[in-house]
Amino acid sequence: MEKVVFDVPGLMKAYSRSSDRSNVFLTCKNLILFSREKGLFVDGFLEDVAEISPTLIVKERDLTDAGKQVFKDLMYDWLGYTDNEDGKVDRANNIKMLEKYYKNIIKYLEQEQ
Repeated sequence: MEKVVFDVPGLMKAYSRSSDRSNVFLTCKNLILFSREKGLFVDGFLEDVAEISPTLIVKERDLTDAGKQVFKDLMYDWLGYTDNEDGKVDRANNIKMLEKYYKNIIKYLEQEQ
């Protein structure tokens, strides 16, 4: 059985309001696009950004070796950050924060070696 790493439809089901589901999808889409840019997915996975849909499921086989080390922590950091609605920051689109989380994870992994 293949291990599911990120289940967009499962995450969206947790929200009953349409506006919440739209925001969750945007949060997921930004995480996926960022991860793709950073080379966390294997070649051939999501070659076209149009493939990013509310039915997207990321499995462990979809991740590169680097992705297997980074993606889960990045996902948890990002989802925790975007779930907080305090302040006037558009958290779902704050890619600078996603970059900060990514750099911190990479730095931690380098220190562990």
